[in-house]
Amino acid sequence: MDPLEEQIQEIEVLQSIYPDELTLINEDPTTKFSILINLDTTSKTRHYRILITIEYPSEYPNEIPLISLEIPQDDSDDEEEEGGYDSDDSDDGEEKLIDFAETIEFTRDDLSSLKASLVEFSEEQIGIPMVFSLVSQLKEDIELKWQEKLQLKTNQYELKQLEIEKIEQQKFQGTKLTPENFNEWRLKFRKEMKIDNLYQLKFDKMHNGKLSGKQIFEQGLANETDDVEVEGEVVDNDDDEEVEEVKNGINQL
Repeated sequence: MDPLEEQIQEIEVLQSIYPDELTLINEDPTTKFSILINLDTTSKTRHYRILITIEYPSEYPNEIPLISLEIPQDDSDDEEEEGGYDSDDSDDGEEKLIDFAETIEFTRDDLSSLKASLVEFSEEQIGIPMVFSLVSQLKEDIELKWQEKLQLKTNQYELKQLEIEKIEQQKFQGTKLTPENFNEWRLKFRKEMKIDNLYQLKFDKMHNGKLSGKQIFEQGLANETDDVEVEGEVVDNDDDEEVEEVKNGINQL
């Protein structure tokens, strides 16, 4: 069959399949037209569409058609806000989460990738009218890409929420106690409180002042293991009744 006749017949078939979606760009002869494809998505308010423009070369369908893709502007797009939150204040003062299905965008790279797949697909269809197959393949590919973008946004949001929760939980967790950080705290505390200096002063007062055992006990200067110097002599605790009194007093503390 003559290529031109095949092209005319295919156009007629396509017009019956896409009565509202197909637009002729030139009519004599009809070699260029566009088809608007409505995507099936979970978006409740935004209408996702893609426009494919086909131009027949003279030997089509024995040559692949020229293909271009475009994302038409939708009236509802202007009302959507990019991101995951509605900035309007809600009654309870909390941010209101927007359905991510309303925020998906297609980039030039996306369209280039889709077009490359269609060109590869059309090369496998050479010799037969292929526009309906191309439109069907494009619809399937772009809806899959839409789902991938939605899943990516959802995953990113969930990861962000996990990070926020992790940070919030850390506010209620203290530092884990280890022998190392306890010893570090202990040394710092002793230094700040000058405990070693106090012990040294007590020691000096006990031994250099030559206090009696009773005086040591009354002033709280004795340790259980201390020997006591009484009237210039060091007396063993076990042999001195007064020191025994000191030990007994310490044990009762």
